[in-house]
Amino acid sequence: MAGMVATAIYLVSRLLLTPLVLSYITLAEFGLWSMCFVILSYASMGAFGVNTTYIRYTARFHAQGRDAEVNRLLSTGVFMMLVFCILFGLGLFCSLPAILDGFHVAAQMQTTAGVMILGTAAVFGLDLTLGGFRSIVEGLQEIALVKKIYTAAALTEMVAIVFFLSQGAGVRGLLYAYIVRVSLETGACMLAARRLLPTLRVSPRLVSRDHARCLFVFGGKVQVLGGIAIFLSALDRMVISALIGLSAAGLFEVGRKFPFTAKSVSAAAFGPFLPAAANLESPLDNRGSGLWTDRLKTYLQVALLALCIALVPLAWMPAEVGLPPVVSWALTLLAGGGAFLLIRRMGSDFNERKQVPGGPLRGLYLDGLRHINLINMALFAFLAAVAEPLITAWVGTEYANVAGVMRLLSAGYLVQQSTGPVTLIFRGVDRCGRELEYLLVQLILALIWIPAGVFAYGLPGTAGAIAVGNAVAAVFLFWRSNRAFQVGLRDFAAHTLKPTLLPLALAAGVYALTRLWSCPQRAVAAVQVIVLGLGYMGLLLPLVWKLVLTADEKKHVLALNPFQRKERQPC
Repeated sequence: MAGMVATAIYLVSRLLLTPLVLSYITLAEFGLWSMCFVILSYASMGAFGVNTTYIRYTARFHAQGRDAEVNRLLSTGVFMMLVFCILFGLGLFCSLPAILDGFHVAAQMQTTAGVMILGTAAVFGLDLTLGGFRSIVEGLQEIALVKKIYTAAALTEMVAIVFFLSQGAGVRGLLYAYIVRVSLETGACMLAARRLLPTLRVSPRLVSRDHARCLFVFGGKVQVLGGIAIFLSALDRMVISALIGLSAAGLFEVGRKFPFTAKSVSAAAFGPFLPAAANLESPLDNRGSGLWTDRLKTYLQVALLALCIALVPLAWMPAEVGLPPVVSWALTLLAGGGAFLLIRRMGSDFNERKQVPGGPLRGLYLDGLRHINLINMALFAFLAAVAEPLITAWVGTEYANVAGVMRLLSAGYLVQQSTGPVTLIFRGVDRCGRELEYLLVQLILALIWIPAGVFAYGLPGTAGAIAVGNAVAAVFLFWRSNRAFQVGLRDFAAHTLKPTLLPLALAAGVYALTRLWSCPQRAVAAVQVIVLGLGYMGLLLPLVWKLVLTADEKKHVLALNPFQRKERQPC
């Protein structure tokens, strides 16, 4: 709840702030500010695995009562990130003239641009170096506290932006406000970490080779997984731009905007799964799946299975873009047979070492999927239902034809987001190979199906390829995960999928109303979306309470009430 609320507040605040910022600075200066974070995004990828390592091993060490190990981990990470940030800063300083030239920064703006780029890099380096304190707090499973600090810092930054701009600071006011936000958030997280772990300290003497190995090995795994995921998220637009053109990519972005925003809100609920899994991990959970040769053999089988599945739809490709019918059907039958044999082989080869022992982890897996699927269906089913009036209200009737793209992407992101808790649980118990298998399937299907969808059906084909590819990869992940957690198909469906039927049924009713009540005017369409949204939530929440939630879940929901009187604990 804290994660989703914090993300929603941040998105709304940025949406409201942008027109105000543009009233004080030029469009070129605003573009310069965006360019700074494009550059920093490459540096942030270097810390992605490190932060995840902090979270996992803090939860693990704290559960084992080895808090002194947290000091060594943090000290090692701070030293490593300090070296990384210094090297990055020196490289950025030396390459600054080339960057300014490459981004075509006007001569009169180059001094300001240099200050902005190097200034944001310095502040960002501070955040990367000391951001481990924030990850330590997350590893101690104080997710809500981190989100409160994040929200307070973001709102303070918003106030600071208004103040500095009104004082005539120009685009540099955005940098000053960014300094305020990072300083406030970092300082508050340092204080919170020291309060939760009074023995926490950072010292060069605590730098450890063993903990550096943890940061490199486990962090490297997460880094590779994150790189694949980032590539997959940009692949659709790269293919569309290359095969159809920038205008088509822009049209696709219009249809993608709302589902992608909902995706970020949904993803904000994933935070607790990694530290919770690491905290619940038993010593047997690190048995792994055998030698690296066995794992390589498994990855090759997964890649071959994904390739066979990717070739199955060949027979249904349009004749003008496909192969001759006889060849297409022959390849389809051959690929289908190969996929069937590989599925049987991989199913029979699932031995005890590949299972995840422990009832608590199994409960986290099932309950996590249940709750996340309910959230996802509530968000994405409504977006799919109101696609036409929402697009009309946002950008006008001339873009109404992308409503189908928005609907397909909503379905694709719905399925993709359901896998988030699963992959984070596997990260928490250092079974990153499960996530790599899932990403391999998704990557191979995307590399084949997205270009084929663009050639055959244009933008709807692209969105359809994404939706179907995500669905196939998710089914594969759940098949493998259910075997690992010893969960039967009937229990899985009843516990995790059955709750989603209620929001799906209500969204179907909303869609029927949009077909009966057509609104070509933007203002009327906006009113329609608001009315339907309020009605949808007004029905969904009490029905979920009455028909879906268990007594234990209702107890947890009631505990969220800040005005509820707490019983005094006995001395």
